[in-house]
Amino acid sequence: MELKGTNFTLRDVEHKDAESFVRHLNDDYYQRYLISIPCPYTLKDAYEFIEKCKFAADQKNWVIEAQGEAIGLISINNITDHKANMGYWLAKTHWGQGIMSEAVDIISKYAFDEFKLVKICATVNVENKSSERALIKNDFEKEGTLKKHHYKNGEYIDVDVFAKFSD
Repeated sequence: MELKGTNFTLRDVEHKDAESFVRHLNDDYYQRYLISIPCPYTLKDAYEFIEKCKFAADQKNWVIEAQGEAIGLISINNITDHKANMGYWLAKTHWGQGIMSEAVDIISKYAFDEFKLVKICATVNVENKSSERALIKNDFEKEGTLKKHHYKNGEYIDVDVFAKFSD
C-alpha cells in the first residue's frame, strides 16, 4: 500500500531498502538519537528489521521514498485497542524540506482512521529539537519528560513524550 506526499511516497519496507538504511543510519546523529538502532548498523541489522516488518502484528512501517531511494522511515508500533506509538527518521540530505512534517500528518491521519486509535504517542530525545518541531507542527502536545528513560552508548537519555488525540 502506498501513500503519496508532495514530493515523496510512503510504501512498504522492502529488501532493496537495506543498503540505504545502512548508509544513512550509521551517521553519528542517528546513532545518538534513535534508541533502537544498533551501533554500528549493519546489513544484517537492516535485513533483520525488514523481516520483522513483514510479520509484526502490532506495528506498521513505511519507507519514505524520494527519487527512487529510501530516505527515511515512519512507523506506528505497539498498537493496542486505542493507542499506539510513532517513530521516524529522515536522511540528513532531505532535512528542511517539510518531508517529515508531512509524513507525520499523513500517517497520523491514516493510523487514527485505520486502527481506530484515540491516541498516538511519540518519545523524543530531549535534545532532538527538529523531531519535536515535526510533532508540534502536527498538533502533538508535550505530556512530560521521562528522566533516564533509555540507556545507549554509555549514557542515560531523557525523553519528552508527545501525544496527539483523535478528533
